[in-house]
Amino acid sequence: VSGVWQISHEVTWGTGLLELSIGAEFDEEWVVYQHTDGMWEGILEITDSEGRQFLGTVNNNQVILVRNWSTGDVDYLYRYTNLLFDGDWMEGDAFGTGFIEGPQEIAWDLVGSREEAGSAGLVFGGGGGDATGEAGYVELTDEHGQRVVVACPYGGGALTHVPLEPGLWRVRHAGDVRSVEVERGRWERLPLRRPKGRALLSRPRR
Repeated sequence: VSGVWQISHEVTWGTGLLELSIGAEFDEEWVVYQHTDGMWEGILEITDSEGRQFLGTVNNNQVILVRNWSTGDVDYLYRYTNLLFDGDWMEGDAFGTGFIEGPQEIAWDLVGSREEAGSAGLVFGGGGGDATGEAGYVELTDEHGQRVVVACPYGGGALTHVPLEPGLWRVRHAGDVRSVEVERGRWERLPLRRPKGRALLSRPRR
């Protein structure tokens, strides 16, 4: 199940005030990593478009998720999920609770597709807020000295996907340097914050 998934939700049922949301749709991107051995075998670590993390499990082709999140003034909770995946496709139902003037019941129809099975790399997030049109340069260097420079937009919740070969990569941005291990089949998300008091960053010298 590991990879980057584009997930669409459609509200199919609701009670109380949530009945008004029937038919509403929203899309998300999930970065999923599946543990394949040891005591964590079958456990899923998932990060959504807003950087929120939650867990799941996979058994054969059935996916079960444990998740709670907030949107506006409503707190949501998955109570039961019935998802099946087949290759790069996943679909099913999720039943849960939305807390708005007390608990209300809600159900979603979920459909998802995986961008590229077995791929790996880093996902840089813009840190939310309004889109500014500005971008920061990120310099990536692997263990063999191969260098990649990418421009990642700030703000607006923008995400930048950088496919990379598995291995240790050095990540440099705005004077900050860190090392990240890229694992096969896993996309790791890193926040990207706009430096305070600076406008556009200058491109790293070649």
